[in-house]
Amino acid sequence: MTGSDLFFNEGSDLTLLFQFKQPAVFKARMDGFLQSAEKADVGVKRSTGKVQGVDYIHLTNPDRSVHVFSAYPESNIHFRSNSLAALGRVLAAIHGKEAGGRPVKRLGDSSEFAYIRTLMPRGAKEEDGFLYLSDPFIRRIVGPELKLTERRRVLCYNHLRMIGHASLMHRGETGKVPESLEALDQSRCSPGLFGAYELVCPDGGKYSLSADGTAGVCSHHGHSHELVPCCEHPVAKVNGEEADEYKAFLEEYNGYWRTFFDPIAVRIKVAPEQYRLETIILPLIDNSIYTGLATALGGDPEPLDALPVPKRNIFSVNFPR
Repeated sequence: MTGSDLFFNEGSDLTLLFQFKQPAVFKARMDGFLQSAEKADVGVKRSTGKVQGVDYIHLTNPDRSVHVFSAYPESNIHFRSNSLAALGRVLAAIHGKEAGGRPVKRLGDSSEFAYIRTLMPRGAKEEDGFLYLSDPFIRRIVGPELKLTERRRVLCYNHLRMIGHASLMHRGETGKVPESLEALDQSRCSPGLFGAYELVCPDGGKYSLSADGTAGVCSHHGHSHELVPCCEHPVAKVNGEEADEYKAFLEEYNGYWRTFFDPIAVRIKVAPEQYRLETIILPLIDNSIYTGLATALGGDPEPLDALPVPKRNIFSVNFPR
């Protein structure tokens, strides 16, 4: 499972990679899920296309509650993604180059990943799952392109939620479902006309009401509950206010972090008797929070006295003095 950011609440790209031994059985099952999605919603539309020379199937409906790309780049590999841009990046990593022939840097070929895997070897009995945030990934998360893309998306998200609230108020005041954004403005249920003056999408998207008149829709960012992932519309140009805000963020950030980043690795063990998380994180940061955690949690494990635990107890935490 891979993605390009951590903005899960707003909407992030997510790609699932499957490797299997029985192509016929697997394909029949996975294609059955697509068929079920089509039958369950008459609004779902199917289309096909190619990316990186690989055929894909795309299912989507107007509010993106169904939005999936399905592809088989090799006989024993399958992808499912909610973003065509993300799917293209994963395929480029498999091929080792982009569609234009430019080589791509792959995580598996990096020295940092090889080093982490010497500390947390693959196939260890302690590993049921492995989460890895690479140095380039962390740099991208705090970099200007993604930061400003997300900033604009959040501003648009707030407008879309306001449109939804205004629609609810309009129905309460008039007993009718609003027919347009103008109707919300005329009934004074909104702070103004959405799509004009300060109530515009920062990326130039056009606002409208959803088909049932209950929510706002942006032609650029989509619906508030299923926003288009940042990787599909990265910011290319910024205005002075955005530049100043990112500069302020950067100055504050540089007050804590130094020149280099370290990757973050988390090894997960899940068993009936135990859930175990083991992490490697070496943040090059001079911060009292990290210093305090290192002081409190560092050192050798100490045995704790066994205490009576009620049968209905779900979770407990012990701190030795």
